Amino acid sequence: MFNLRVLKFSFLRFMSKGILYYEDDLAEKNKVQLLNAVAFLLNCLNIITLIPYFLIGLYWQILLVSLMIVSIFYLSLLLKRKNTFLKVKFWGFQTVIIFIFLSSAVHGYTLVFNQFYLILLASIPFVFSSSEKKYLFILIGESVVLYFVQILFGESYLINFKLLPKEKESSYIILMLINMFSYLFGLSYLSVVTKQYMTNKLKKVSSNLYSAKNLLSQQNHELQTFGMAATHSLKTPLFIINSFLNKIKENVQSNENTTMTKYYLNLLRESNKLNEKYSNDLISYSSIYTISSNFKKINLKKLVDKSCSILLLKYKNATIENNIHDITLYSPELPLNIIIENLVDNGLKYNQSEIPQVKIYGKKTIDKTVILFVEDNGIGIRDDYKERIFEPFNRINDIETSLGSGLGLAIARLAALKINASLELFSSNQNGSIFKLIIKNVH
Repeated sequence: MFNLRVLKFSFLRFMSKGILYYEDDLAEKNKVQLLNAVAFLLNCLNIITLIPYFLIGLYWQILLVSLMIVSIFYLSLLLKRKNTFLKVKFWGFQTVIIFIFLSSAVHGYTLVFNQFYLILLASIPFVFSSSEKKYLFILIGESVVLYFVQILFGESYLINFKLLPKEKESSYIILMLINMFSYLFGLSYLSVVTKQYMTNKLKKVSSNLYSAKNLLSQQNHELQTFGMAATHSLKTPLFIINSFLNKIKENVQSNENTTMTKYYLNLLRESNKLNEKYSNDLISYSSIYTISSNFKKINLKKLVDKSCSILLLKYKNATIENNIHDITLYSPELPLNIIIENLVDNGLKYNQSEIPQVKIYGKKTIDKTVILFVEDNGIGIRDDYKERIFEPFNRINDIETSLGSGLGLAIARLAALKINASLELFSSNQNGSIFKLIIKNVH
């Protein structure tokens, strides 16, 4: 005995095997966008056709088109769920096939209405991929069979409501021809727009990949340079420490006076401080690469005050003027704090003035770009150093200090890049330097 329930479950199992689990794949998103565009186009054209149907008095056709509009809208809503793309595609075409069949039955299998199957036959192969062949063959076979059956035997053997009055037949045929050409034109236009959209999208992706490749290449070069410079710089204090340990050992073994031993111990302490400074700055430099870019609303005046408060404890005879007024921006806080601290610290550290001084001021332009200036009264920067000051381990002029590692400005420049900002030496002379930080397109 024939079991309808078994047939039903067999069909559902057959359907479920064809579902492709795209998840968050970019290819699925592109296909979903395309299918949404097709659904939107069909519904727009369907809504427009309701007006002439109403004027001619084809009320049954209005009902069928309205049901199709609702069905397509419902299917487009299903696309928001995961793993529904193939089902929506299949049942979307089934909806159109049912619509064409019922419309033909209502109006006596008018030849022009049967020709809509040709649009389906032309579009189905472009919508289903090679992994979905069984669905493609089902829909093509169904459309071909219904097309020929309705043309050859529709009026004789199929349900025929014959609701189309003879006096409206010519108007109906003209309207259907206009509709058919409208659908064809709309789909052709959509294919052109889609191709252009995908081309532009591909160009954008290619551009982003090219930029990312250049950035990675630049960072790789920076890291290689940084690694070699770091190795060389760390060797210096270790060499000094090792040398003076040998001197102390010789003094102890020869029972010489302890004056030189104390002198050597003081030099050891200074070298150890330098080594510690190198280590801390190396950690700071490398850690910037892993800082997360969590944007938040920042009051720049308060951030500068916070950044400079620690430095005032370090440089007790220095003054820091914060002349920023009412500037807010959206930026990651930590990189911005690192930039300000290093610029101010640099201005006070390399400073031979009686009262080391740093002035901080800035403005926000009409296009929401924040420009920040950090001005000091330090030793200035020689012309031949201006292009190299942001490279790791390049010291300013000839001044050597146990507190300097040559990484301060390199850290500040790297932190600026982290927030898509630019940092440059604006001006410099024997009376001090001015650094300029530009943060573009802030809110």
